[in-house]
Amino acid sequence: MKKMYFFLGVILLVLGCSGLKTAQKNLKLGQFDQVIRFTSKKLSKNLGAKKKKKYVDILQESFIKAVKQDKEQLNYLRKDLNPDNTRKIYQVYQRLISRQEFIKPLLPLQGASFDIEDYTDQHIESKQNHTEQLYTQADAMLSNSAITKSQARLAYQKLQEVDHLHQNYKFTAKLLEKALHLGTDYVYLNLTNQTQQILPQRLAQELMDFDTYGLDTHWTLVHNTLLAQVDYDYKMELQFQDIVVSPERTDTRTLQQQKVISDGLVNLVDESGNEVLDQDGNIILVENQRTVECVFNEFSQYKEVQVQAKVLITNLKTRQLIDQFDLASKSVFDNVYANYSGDLQAIDTNLHPLVKQQFVTFPTDEQMIYDTQKDLKQQLKRKIESWGIFQ
Repeated sequence: MKKMYFFLGVILLVLGCSGLKTAQKNLKLGQFDQVIRFTSKKLSKNLGAKKKKKYVDILQESFIKAVKQDKEQLNYLRKDLNPDNTRKIYQVYQRLISRQEFIKPLLPLQGASFDIEDYTDQHIESKQNHTEQLYTQADAMLSNSAITKSQARLAYQKLQEVDHLHQNYKFTAKLLEKALHLGTDYVYLNLTNQTQQILPQRLAQELMDFDTYGLDTHWTLVHNTLLAQVDYDYKMELQFQDIVVSPERTDTRTLQQQKVISDGLVNLVDESGNEVLDQDGNIILVENQRTVECVFNEFSQYKEVQVQAKVLITNLKTRQLIDQFDLASKSVFDNVYANYSGDLQAIDTNLHPLVKQQFVTFPTDEQMIYDTQKDLKQQLKRKIESWGIFQ
């Protein structure tokens, strides 16, 4: 037991020394805030006076050097006069404030002094400057008549940050709407029928129902009706090229089978018709076997529809066909049922469930063509997502 406590003490000592060495190493590497977080966590626990003093010293040195580093960066950023520095200045003041708030619960610490400053005014000013800079940049981008969609989306991101920093700032809400409109890809989906079949109205409605596709994204809107006020970027045409409907077919198979089955037990008799007894005088029982026959009629109903389609995607700005791909789907109806005469025990048991099935009226061509829509939509969705307009 003493040995166990000895080794446990050695392990704790090594771990404690390891923590101090890690903190000292990171301090030398200039990772001041990482050291501050580490030492603060250690000091929140009960430590011996000697070990606590070492962690306090490291925390104090890290804090002083981190504050000095931030103030030197602020001095440089102000002198640089680069308008884009407003973000960095704001972030530095956030860092100065959060660092002080992080160590405040530990204060005061014996043998150490921490210079806690009030950065409120500077922080508010830097936030206002950063907000105004973002707003000005976004406004300028959106005022450019030659703005691209990627630039509009960047302006939107800047305005979102403005709204996060300062709600209802100037005309941010209106500019966000403008940036969203200019950055959105508008897609028109058109359906054409080049087959000799009449497409079911429900099929067209389902294929043009974009809510079930999940294709609309923040930067993409798909319309199935041309709107005069929208300047469309892409046209996606779904062409039905061929629909093949097979004839309704019913195949019949007739099985005639015999089988010897066991039908209970009977008394064993000899050639004279006398009952046979065993050595104890009991009547011997044997299986009663008989031959049964059955005529089994199996009916297989079958019908299928194959649909072939093509999707053409055109860039309406350049009037160029940028992609095309094929879609194909098949709807199958099959039903198997049976009837019989005679004793069903003569037929293999795996066929027995068929006698419980019944004839089913063949579905119409329209219904079977309609049934392909779910598979066609999934294929179309996968193709479009892999193509990338809707990313």
